[in-house]
Amino acid sequence: MKKLLLIIAITSYLFSNAQDVIIKKDGNELKVKVIEIALDNVKYKKADNIDGPLYNISKNEIFMIKYQNGDKDVFNVSSDKKNTAIVKKTVPIIKDVEKYNIPNSKSMIVFDYQLNKQKVFDANSIFYYGFDFSNMILVNSKKIGQEQKMNKYFTAWLSDFEGVVPFKKIKHYLKKDFLINVKTNIQSRYFINTKKNWIASSDNNIDIDDVFSLVGEYMNVINEKKGIGLVGIVESFNKSEERVSIIFTFFDVETGEVLWVTKAKGKSGGKGFTRHWTIGMMESLRNYIAYSYKPTTKEIYKSINENP
Repeated sequence: MKKLLLIIAITSYLFSNAQDVIIKKDGNELKVKVIEIALDNVKYKKADNIDGPLYNISKNEIFMIKYQNGDKDVFNVSSDKKNTAIVKKTVPIIKDVEKYNIPNSKSMIVFDYQLNKQKVFDANSIFYYGFDFSNMILVNSKKIGQEQKMNKYFTAWLSDFEGVVPFKKIKHYLKKDFLINVKTNIQSRYFINTKKNWIASSDNNIDIDDVFSLVGEYMNVINEKKGIGLVGIVESFNKSEERVSIIFTFFDVETGEVLWVTKAKGKSGGKGFTRHWTIGMMESLRNYIAYSYKPTTKEIYKSINENP
């Protein structure tokens, strides 16, 4: 009996020192086991009743979470918006490809974060939101200062690209129905709301943390309640390298969870300012598809060289 009590005491002690602590903004502390960091709230179970019910607490009430492994998260979420500040990366990165050369192409995959890729393939449908040019940079020192004159090209790039290469191929490989109409008012309200000085002499560099922030902003303008969203975040058109880079991003429209992020580059070319960069966008899409959906070298080669 004494041995049993000793075991219970030791177990209780170890458990009490291996728990998460939610520190509320009013100073109260909750000893818990954090189950999930959702868009607007944190789901947890009480530490002294781990088999009990699941509780929710709004992020607006939380100052900090101290995890059992010593890590901490500090929250600063506005109460009048969905969530523009924090979308917690709760799933470990499976794959981070720094440089992946596509055979017989000068283009490449820069990175590929498969945070929850299976959720994309399990979805019943995907909402295609088009392209986000809000952080795009045209790297061309000769054009600096001509932003207002050249703003007209955003509509031209979108029209030319979508008219020639809609996302039929991705739809084919995912075997999903795309609700393409959802992108119309979003692009006019936000996705082509560009930087004031979007022409520069140095390149842009949108990393995975920037993608998390951008998806948090998207949550303020989308109307869909459930499903998976897809957006092409345009990083840059680089004149010196003659290439376009686009970050293809899937996310959960209900929670803001970022699921799958791949940055692909494409070689630009052709006559005319619109067509020149549209070709680069097409090549970026081709290389993305070749890498993400076609497993063999033979299929990658075929994808790159086939007509749109």
